[in-house]
Amino acid sequence: MSEQGTQLALAAILDAITLLRGEVSVISDRQEAILARLDHIDAGLAPVTDVLPGLEMVLARQGEDRAFQTEMFQRTAELAALAHAAASGRPCVLPDDVADHPVLERFAYLQPAERAPSDPALVRWRQEVKRAPTDELAEVLKAQYVPSPTEPVDVRVLRFRLAAITRDELKARGATLPATRAPSTLRDTSALSKQARIADMAALWRAGDSIALQGDAELAGAIDYMAHTRARLLTEGNAPELVDDLMVQLHEKIGEELSRGQVVMRQPATVSHAPKRAIGGDFELDEVRETDPDIR
Repeated sequence: MSEQGTQLALAAILDAITLLRGEVSVISDRQEAILARLDHIDAGLAPVTDVLPGLEMVLARQGEDRAFQTEMFQRTAELAALAHAAASGRPCVLPDDVADHPVLERFAYLQPAERAPSDPALVRWRQEVKRAPTDELAEVLKAQYVPSPTEPVDVRVLRFRLAAITRDELKARGATLPATRAPSTLRDTSALSKQARIADMAALWRAGDSIALQGDAELAGAIDYMAHTRARLLTEGNAPELVDDLMVQLHEKIGEELSRGQVVMRQPATVSHAPKRAIGGDFELDEVRETDPDIR
């Protein structure tokens, strides 16, 4: 290639390099502008990002409120149906899940006593209150107002129904009633509280029959079990002396279970409460409820 051709080629290459550098510079400027814009956008979105958790909480709360409203409507419909049945001459006891609903908290504390209950625990308690001294009965009513850290729903409902009978008897005697606790009182469900309650129940059971024992809703299942077992053994033709001895053994067995945090569950009236093992052997309780898996 001639010298002139070489100079032209070099000039063309230099021009191309200069043009390329110019384009690279433009691209670099654009990138810097884009990055600056992104920084600006990020700065503007930062407050919005902080708001998002709050918005999510609001939406979650709206969902909870909607579910609660739906449940309340359902409970109201159930109550309306039960009230209509009662007004039509077909009264029935409120189901435990309805009776324990927050909408009926005040009713639970102030409900009237049942005059002709079918529940064995209530029938037994109506008989017991008649022979109980007034001062002891007032102490039992105080205890029946106190929430238990280990009671399930059915026992809590029973406790209020027992308290209504106790309160009715004290009113009939003209006695001064202890102050009721506010329905909003929080229950202490700590491990220490549960252990203390378990110890109290075990001590109350081991002390033998008393007004305090008969009025304790959480021990009603064990009392029912003892009564049904005794009746069953006598019906089978066993000698009263043997039955008495077996009842002592069963009482001790239940006391041992209570000390380990296990309480005899209340059973429907149709369920047999007879011991599952042969007479003279160890008793095996039907169903027991552990008050807390960590308390053994």
